Amino acid sequence: MTEERDLEYYQGKIDLTPEQKKAWTQLVKAINKCRKEKIYFYQNLEHLHGLNGKNVRTVVGSNDFRVTPADESRCFHNGLSAPYVKTVCSFADDDHYVFLHEDEVTPKKVMP
Repeated sequence: MTEERDLEYYQGKIDLTPEQKKAWTQLVKAINKCRKEKIYFYQNLEHLHGLNGKNVRTVVGSNDFRVTPADESRCFHNGLSAPYVKTVCSFADDDHYVFLHEDEVTPKKVMP
């Protein structure tokens, strides 16, 4: 399908089914319980980690001004680990577009 669809069409395609809504409600309750128990959520691409929020203030990237060479033991890539669940969230700060299973998607060539 290459024709443009309207917002109502796509909204109908992404709305949750009643069973999915029940599962979503359970997830929201679980997240709220985690927050109450001071679990710090840390999302890194498609991995959602749970850290002890009673001790963790924040997690920053390597380009943060607070990071120094003496901080290598603080880095997840150097051996720190935490429980995680794999999600599909792998980007965050740009516009996001929904493509459906029925869509014929041809990736656009990106110019260097």
